[in-house]
Formats: sequence, structure tokens, C-alpha cells
Amino acid sequence: MSALGDASLTPRSASRTWKPPLASGSIDACTGHSFLYLVADRRATLAEVARVLKPGGVYLFTVPHFRHGRETIVRVKIVDSADPGKDEFVMEKEYHGDANSEDHRALSYRAYGTDLDELLNELGFSVDYSNEDFPEAGIMSTELFFCRLSK
Repeated sequence: MSALGDASLTPRSASRTWKPPLASGSIDACTGHSFLYLVADRRATLAEVARVLKPGGVYLFTVPHFRHGRETIVRVKIVDSADPGKDEFVMEKEYHGDANSEDHRALSYRAYGTDLDELLNELGFSVDYSNEDFPEAGIMSTELFFCRLSK
């Protein structure tokens, strides 16, 4: 995730949540690219996004997900968000490439269903989802979440 273009605000794969050193209601927009399934505490992370956005602010992101099912597929059950040693692996571990981690991989905690939209709504976001191709720009199979924080 990036806010204000500062790389120090980008979560690393070892993160349990994203806690930016930003004042509440201090930014107009925040972007995230395919990272939300790699943080353990998604609710806390999304709550931090809502906290730092100004009313009416925009959160624009992509994340691997399925639009044909409501339920998020949980790969790792978080028992205690402060203690990764208590995590329970309910499915075979799945790792994705991560140039920022020592072993160059990041654990995938989940694959989202449409209940992600519901969570975003609970946190005060309106959600618009788009799956549009822009072949003239070389952009294909784009799945984008455009979320606006309530005023």
C-alpha cells in the first residue's frame, strides 16, 4: 500500500496489519495493489485506511478475489492478531512472491469473496467494483475496487 508516495508507508510481508504514521483524516486518497490478502488482520488494516482518509476520501485497490462467491476462503485462521505463533493453518500454506522479505515469499491468508464488499461497507466505504479491459493502454483483466469513505 502506498500513501503520499512514501515507500516507508508500504507494509512488509511480516506485517500483521498496516499502521501508517499519519494523522487521522489527513489524506485524500490511498492505493493498494494486491496486498490485502497478505496481511493477517484485514479488519484492522482497512480500519487504518478509513482512519487516515479525509471524509469523502478514496481508497483504490486490487486484490485477488472471487466475485462468484460470497464467502472469503480462509487459509490461515487468526487466533490472536498480536501473536502469529497462534495462527491455525486450515488449508495448505500458499505463498506468493515478495521481493521485500528475506525468503522472497509472503503467506497468503485468504482469497476474498464478495463479503469483502460487506466489510468495507461496515467500515464506512461505498464500494464500486470494475472488471474492465483497456486494450488501447495494454490493460487487460483489470479488477479494481473504487471505495469512497462516507462524509
